[in-house]
Amino acid sequence: MALPSYATPVQRTYYYFYLFFCGVVFFFLIAPLVAIIPISFSRSPFMLFTEGMLAWPPEPEAWSFRWYRYMVGICTDKNLTTPCGNRWMIGTVNSFFVGGISTLVATILGTLAALGLSRPHMPFKGLIMSILISPMIVPLIITAAGMFFFYAKINLVYTFTGIILAHVALSTPFVVITVT
Repeated sequence: MALPSYATPVQRTYYYFYLFFCGVVFFFLIAPLVAIIPISFSRSPFMLFTEGMLAWPPEPEAWSFRWYRYMVGICTDKNLTTPCGNRWMIGTVNSFFVGGISTLVATILGTLAALGLSRPHMPFKGLIMSILISPMIVPLIITAAGMFFFYAKINLVYTFTGIILAHVALSTPFVVITVT
């Protein structure tokens, strides 16, 4: 969005303040990645910058794929302080599975609900919409506690079905609002 040539000084000031504010927000969102990504290549047994990483030019011996090998279960390092296994990879695969299924189901349900709510003479449209977006309004800890106790009664605690249903319930309102 470019500033028009006929903008007043107040509009120009607002525009440049807006750009500065967006830059600050962008910096605070991206700054952690600038630190985390290089640290993830550290040879150290802890996630930290070593002197070799900070030297100029950087020393190749200070860099390693150690943490990435550990994540996928390839352990050749004898100095690991915890047993190596594929626990991280199992968690990653489970996250992608739950995320993919819940995204698919929430998108289908939310789109169908939004299409139904977009009809001109939909009875109780306001009531239905308020019920559909209630997971966005209610604090997340209250929703999570309610789901946990409800799932405990029907034996869905610690199951993929329960986790997927919880994700669908929490993400469907975003689809409804976006599509409506």
